[in-house]
Amino acid sequence: MTHTQRPAPRTSAGKGFLRRTLGGGLAMAALLIGFVVFAVPQPAMAATQTICTDFTNAKVWQTRTSWARIRERACLEYSGAQVRPRTQVQVDWPADCTLSIGVPPSVTGGCPSSRLTKSPDLLFRLLDIQQGWKVGTANRVNGTCRIQSWNVGRLQQSTFTKTCVGSWVPRKRLVEYRVFVNVTADVWADGDGLKSLNEITASWHWA
Repeated sequence: MTHTQRPAPRTSAGKGFLRRTLGGGLAMAALLIGFVVFAVPQPAMAATQTICTDFTNAKVWQTRTSWARIRERACLEYSGAQVRPRTQVQVDWPADCTLSIGVPPSVTGGCPSSRLTKSPDLLFRLLDIQQGWKVGTANRVNGTCRIQSWNVGRLQQSTFTKTCVGSWVPRKRLVEYRVFVNVTADVWADGDGLKSLNEITASWHWA
């Protein structure tokens, strides 16, 4: 079977190019388990390509003895005539630790100095990647990918990433595909319960 490869995405105007607009928002107040699945069969077509925002909405989560920086981003996957949402959370321990907020980042700052006396590791009791997906004028659909007992540490590797994907839908010209992401997690032994990153949103369409 022969397939025609579509042009690589660009942010320029014009026919055949991909236009992207980005925005920010507040954390979702409620969730509806919906379209998100952990394993979606890959369609037998062109190779899957992914476009993403930068990781942003960085926060330092810490206990009395350990710490890590947490960030999130929104992505769009497309393959041939289909497209789907993809969202990610990243945990790391950068030497020049900074915090950023917004898409694109509108606020940046340094991480608290208290981290310097703590161990670079963290144990999540649970972590939810809360994903929203809106196609054109259709209603937004929400879903959650949940990770439980996730143990991360810089001695294992420098960066950890978890991914949540949604279901494939037809890819059409002049239709806006909007992806939302908000990460909520509970860390063992921090005494704070659930904490969240602010929601971000990104949208793309093919001209």
